[in-house]
Amino acid sequence: MGVAGQNIGLGVSLVCALILIWKSGPKLLIDAVKSTSARHFLILWLLYVAPILISTLTHGRTHDASRLFWGHLFLAVIPVFGVLTRNFRFPNWLENFVRFVIIVFGFVALSQMIWLWKLEGGHVVDSIRRAQGFYSHPLTFAYVLLFFMPWTISSLMSQPRNAACWLTAVCLMIGVFSSLSATVIALMMGNVFFGILILLKGQTRVLALAACLLGVVLVIATPNPVSEKLTTVVMGERGDDETDFHDDRQAFWAAHIEMFKDAPVLGHGTGLEAEDRASYYAKIGLPDIKRKYEAHNMYLQSAVEGGFIPALALVSIILWLLKTIFVSNLKRDEKFYFASTAIMFALAGITQNAFQDSEVRYVFFGFIALVLNKT
Repeated sequence: MGVAGQNIGLGVSLVCALILIWKSGPKLLIDAVKSTSARHFLILWLLYVAPILISTLTHGRTHDASRLFWGHLFLAVIPVFGVLTRNFRFPNWLENFVRFVIIVFGFVALSQMIWLWKLEGGHVVDSIRRAQGFYSHPLTFAYVLLFFMPWTISSLMSQPRNAACWLTAVCLMIGVFSSLSATVIALMMGNVFFGILILLKGQTRVLALAACLLGVVLVIATPNPVSEKLTTVVMGERGDDETDFHDDRQAFWAAHIEMFKDAPVLGHGTGLEAEDRASYYAKIGLPDIKRKYEAHNMYLQSAVEGGFIPALALVSIILWLLKTIFVSNLKRDEKFYFASTAIMFALAGITQNAFQDSEVRYVFFGFIALVLNKT
C-alpha cells in the first residue's frame, strides 16, 4: 500500500496498543517495557537511530531528521505492541489471511510477467517483464516476500498434504522468481535446501532433494527470464554497467567506504543525494558515472549515515534476534523459519539497502514484533 498505507497501519497499531493499555491498566505497559527482550530491543534501536539523527541535525538537514524520526524511531511501537499482546489469543483466520495475501501477490506477479503492467500514481501503466506487485520497485517486492518465504516453505514441509500450503508456496515462488532478484532467488533456493535437510527425514528427504535438483536444472538449462537474469549477474554482463568492475555494486561499495573513512564516528547523516556522493565517486576514479547510487549494502549505508555505531547496532539486532529465537521454547519448525528469516534478511542486506527501504523496514519490524510475541 506504500508509505501512506504503512503509516495508517502504524497508526492503527498505536491506537490498538493504547486501547489495550487503557483496558488492562498501566501495569501492562510497564511490564512490557520492563521485559528483558523489549528493553534489549529498545536499547539497540536507540543506538542505531540516535547517531544518525544527531549527524543529520549537525549537517542542518532538519527535514530529513524529522523523516528519520517518523520512519525509524516511532516504529518501535510495533515491536512493543508485540510484547503487549503476548497473552492475547489471535484469531484462527489470521494465518489464512496471510496465505490469501501471498496467493494474491503470486497471481499479480504472474499477470505482470504476462501482460507487462504495474501501478504508478494510482494508474495502470506499461512495464518491463519484471514483477513488482503493488510496490514501487521489483526489489522491494522481492525483499518483502523474503520475510514470508521460510514460514511458507516450513508450513509446506510440515503439512505436505495440505492444498493451501502448496498453493501458498507456489504463489510465493512465482513472486520471487518473477521479481528477478538474483539475491532473493538464491536465498530461496538455499532456504528450500536447508529446510529439506532439517525438517524432512528418510525417503521423503531424498525425493524432495531430487525434485529440487531437477527444478534448479530446468530453470537454469531452459531459456527463461530467470535463467537469463542469473547468467547476466554471474557473467557481469548487465546492460547498465558503467564501470570496469565485475558488478557496479563494487563501485558503490568503494565510494561509500571512502565516505565512511571520511566520517567514521558520526557519519554524514541521512537524506544524502547524488551530489553529496559525487566527490567520493571522483575519488575512486569515477567522476562521470551516471548512477551515483547509495551503498547497496545496508550495513555500509548505516555506517555512512551514522558512523560505526549504527552499523554495529544493526548487526547486534540481528544477532539478538537469533539468540532470542534459539533460547526460546519454540517448536523445531518455528525455530527454523524464524531463524531462517533473520539470517536471510541479514544476507540479503549485503547487496541492497534493504533496511533503508521503508516498506522492507516496516515488515522487518512486524517480524520483530512476532518474534517477541512468540518468545
